[in-house]
Amino acid sequence: MKNELNLAPIKKQVSSIIKSAGSLKINSAPGLVEATDILGKIKSVGREIKEKRDSIIKPLNEAKNNAMDLFRPLESDWSEAERIVKKKMTIFGDQQAEKAREKEVEITEKIESGKMDIEKGAEKLDKIVPANKVEADNGSIQFRMVKKVVIENEFDVPRDFLILDMVKIRRSALAGFIIPGVKVVEEREVSSYQK
Repeated sequence: MKNELNLAPIKKQVSSIIKSAGSLKINSAPGLVEATDILGKIKSVGREIKEKRDSIIKPLNEAKNNAMDLFRPLESDWSEAERIVKKKMTIFGDQQAEKAREKEVEITEKIESGKMDIEKGAEKLDKIVPANKVEADNGSIQFRMVKKVVIENEFDVPRDFLILDMVKIRRSALAGFIIPGVKVVEEREVSSYQK
């Protein structure tokens, strides 16, 4: 409610300039002068809005940034510790899965050569599956397979998946570089200044 009351004068000014802008007709040079005057008032109100908004937002942003700075080193170390443990777990899990594959091949070869009967081989195959889930006092983990996308050769990626870097294109084109499929055009635009 307090902020609502503080914004009342600005709301009144915005209402006034939106009416002026809506009713504005430019048919002659004096009309253009009048439009310039209205645009100056619009700029002035815009500056007031920005000052009011910034008086509220800047302290909040500063407080947020200070809190982020306070916790950043802790979060970084925490994240690194988690990454290290998960990496070691994954390495161990991969080693166990590889041992299980080797054992599976060994049992399959024994069954095929007749050195082991099928029932006994099936029992042994069921027992060699590495644990995918581990429970502990402070938590539990589960190994799972996830699909990840890796770009093997960026030059083979179809054009449909590429995004144009408009900032780089604009900067280069305005600097005079010739870029196929790009041209520099000039458009009339109003630039206003307040006295």
